[in-house]
Order: sequence, then C-alpha cells, then structure tokens
Amino acid sequence: MALYSIKVNSTQAKVLASDKDFGSAIYVETDLTKLPERADQSTFPTFEVTEAGTYSMRGPKNIVRTATEFALESRKACTVYWGSATEIAATLYEFGATTTSPALRAFCKDPLELPVCKRLCTASDPASFAEIAEELGLSLSERSARRILNEEIKPVISLAELVRTQAIPAKEKANETSKAASQKAVNRDGRSLRLCDGDKAMLADSCKDAFLDIANRYYLDPLGAPEVKVGPQKIEITLRFDKLR
Repeated sequence: MALYSIKVNSTQAKVLASDKDFGSAIYVETDLTKLPERADQSTFPTFEVTEAGTYSMRGPKNIVRTATEFALESRKACTVYWGSATEIAATLYEFGATTTSPALRAFCKDPLELPVCKRLCTASDPASFAEIAEELGLSLSERSARRILNEEIKPVISLAELVRTQAIPAKEKANETSKAASQKAVNRDGRSLRLCDGDKAMLADSCKDAFLDIANRYYLDPLGAPEVKVGPQKIEITLRFDKLR
C-alpha cells in the first residue's frame, strides 16, 4: 500500500524500531469496519489459468490479497509473511536462530546490536522474549513466548511459497519440474544457509590446521587461507597448495 493509503485507512501508524543497516519495524493499526472490503478481510486469493497460459488472481480485494500481490511482485527483493503476531514472532525467532551463531546469541548483551529481524533469537526466557516482541509491535503472552521457545509453535512459510503450494491449481502443480519440487522451502523464501564471518573464519582455521599434517606428509606447501563458500545446500572449502617436490 502507498504511504498515503496507509494514512487514510489506518487509525494509527508508527515506527517502533529503525536503525541504519538494521532494518525497521513499522506498526499499522486498521479499523476493519471502515474498509471497503470489510465483510471479508481473511479470504486468501485463488488463481486461475488463462487461455494464454498465465495466472489470473481472483478473490476479494482485501488486505491479504494486497499483501500477496506485493509478495509476488517483490519476491526477488524481499520475503513477505502473513500470520498472527505469535506466528510471525515464531518465524522471526527461527530466522534469527538459523542466521546467527550460538555464541553471538548467548553473549549478546543488547538485542539492539542485531538487525531488527534477528533480535528475538537473543531472548533467554519467555519474559524477555515477550518484551522484545512487544518492542517490535508483536504483542503476545509469556505463555505463547514459552511455546515458541519450546518449538511448539512453528514458523509460517512465505506468502510466495503459500501461493505456490496452495493457491496454484493442482493440475499446474503436477506439471512442475522435479528440480522445483525437490527444492527446500527454506531456500525458496530466502532463508537459505548463511554463516557469519566469524564462523567462516573458524571453519577455515580448523580446515587449515587439519590440512597442515597432510601437507607435511605429502610435501605440499599450503598457499593462503582456505576459501569457504556457502551455498543453499552445501559448504565448499577450497585448499590451495604447491608441490615442494
């Protein structure tokens, strides 16, 4: 939605958290009884295949459809999720936990040191989890926070993935290639494996130490530090050397 549309249709809108290079948390509150499509704000859009073979979106022009349209149009630039405050909190917690090292999460003294979307992973107990979530505009009880920490509440998949798995006609889904069918959802919604610089360096140092013994036995001269490349489903480590004999 355009900023003007948000101003016209919302009862309040405010920035809860925003830091350079760390992202933002924006809270928008809307009175559904005053929206044009107030009778139906929860129906998920459906898709039909046109004669030209393209997809046509159908359904009420409500909030979830607007969010879905944005998610599809911007899928290469960002990942959009749809759910309750508890579900989104679980998704942010899972994202933070999989993209930061255990040491960083354990010894982080201030959640503000991390990007907005990763701050929930620093919570050590339900009380601190609920407090951080509240600062991001996600109001939930300590009971719900405990269920998230215990992995009883699962993260939601992205809207783009939800469209692919549920909204696209079944006949079309049956024609998808085996490569697309086997690809992990975590890779499609942008949450693929990432290692922080510290963990990459630690992995490289470990490999370097392990390689030294092999190098000595086979008269090899290591050239530079090992190179670590992280892909969606693999980690590649390159060890360069020169033969001494």
